[in-house]
Amino acid sequence: MLRNGFYNGLGGIVRIGLSLVTVPLLIHFLGLSEYGLWVLVSSAVAVVVLAEGGLTVTTTVFVARDLGQDNTLGISQTLTVTAVAILSLATAAALGLWVGAEQVVNLFGTLTVNQRAEAVLALQVSGLVVWTRLVQQGVVGLAQAFQYYGGLNLLNTLQVTLTSLGLIGIAGSGGRTVALMQWQAVVGLGLLVAYLGLGWWWVRGLGLQWCWDWVRAEQVLRYSGLTWLSSVGTVLFSQGDRLVVGAFLGTGLLGVYAAITSVVTQINTLSALIVQPLLPALSTLRLQPEAMRQKAVQALQINALVALGLGAVLFALAPWILMVLIPTGDAQVHLSVLRLMTVIYALYSLCAVGYYVLFGLELVQVNTFTVLAFGGLSLVGVTLGAQFGLFWVAMGNSAYLGNLLLNTFGLGQLGLSGWQWLKELVVPLACFAVGVSLVLLLPPVLAPVVLVLQAITFGLWFARQGYNFSQVRQ
Repeated sequence: MLRNGFYNGLGGIVRIGLSLVTVPLLIHFLGLSEYGLWVLVSSAVAVVVLAEGGLTVTTTVFVARDLGQDNTLGISQTLTVTAVAILSLATAAALGLWVGAEQVVNLFGTLTVNQRAEAVLALQVSGLVVWTRLVQQGVVGLAQAFQYYGGLNLLNTLQVTLTSLGLIGIAGSGGRTVALMQWQAVVGLGLLVAYLGLGWWWVRGLGLQWCWDWVRAEQVLRYSGLTWLSSVGTVLFSQGDRLVVGAFLGTGLLGVYAAITSVVTQINTLSALIVQPLLPALSTLRLQPEAMRQKAVQALQINALVALGLGAVLFALAPWILMVLIPTGDAQVHLSVLRLMTVIYALYSLCAVGYYVLFGLELVQVNTFTVLAFGGLSLVGVTLGAQFGLFWVAMGNSAYLGNLLLNTFGLGQLGLSGWQWLKELVVPLACFAVGVSLVLLLPPVLAPVVLVLQAITFGLWFARQGYNFSQVRQ
């Protein structure tokens, strides 16, 4: 699990670095208004990608469970059902975007006539982007089940690299939103061939066959339906807020908000990627409760180290990050928004372990209703905040912190009460809180000193946890 987490983390760091370089360059070449339009279209595409229906996680859970039971027939049945479902959903989503692009754009009354025409064409092109992305996700679910994280991260990083470099080059030469979306479609199609090739290579020796089973289809579709609802809650938080800001505050402020969230989102992305291998591991170890509990606690501590550590870095260095990210505009408001969003994302990212535990134990209903409820509440908060300005939009995101209940629900199933799992994180949480307070109270020039002290504290705490676990194993 740690090795696969390392692969995820290494790939994630490279992709995050590319993202942090790409965003300010796109803002520079496109301007905030055109960048905001690009974000608006991209967010609409992200919502449509929900058509994937939770089949990625479903493939991972079911195939990993069958692997643990050495059930080759079950793997064949699962892959047959998921392949048919993904291809059907991908085709329907692509056609829906092509036909309904104009109706989607009509929802955003703040766009100019030229922006509307550009957005319609970009959304139509994005149908191909959505189709390739959804089919790729089917291969991703398979790779995660077999725990082939090295090759998976190599492909993912290659795709992000090609996409980012192309976007920068196109924007720098005068290309706009439509051209950027066309480039994404080209890269997606090219990499889809590589994904399918690797998928075949991974399973070639298992003797799999086309095998439709109605009982397995019912199980897979019921599980994926609940997983899909959980994804809805996540997208309401991660993409729905951008659509609301674009609708109420226009593409200029949306560009600012999207630039800030593109940075803070990396806290959740990296901290979740590193512990994501917990999902197939738990599905395989269903009959070994002590091993499951130990892996979950280790994952909880690794997740906290990464989430709170990245949060501390972004909070302390926020003024310098803003100088690169958004060199114009109301610097004080932007700084407040960046720091508030950093705290929210750092704390909310601590729910990743509970999220994966519930999926691994197939307690999808609890996961679904929790994420959906707090995703909806955060979107309501963002909508209300949009009436008063960008800072209050950021404040509306705080409702999503309710998802920390996922740790209580998930780890409770492994015999860890709310206090027990929280006790594991007392030191890093206290370190993060003290560091945030000192950065706000002390002169900005001392922020790096505070950050160094936090890093030492985090490192000593994590080293101590590793020593404790080595003693338990002995």
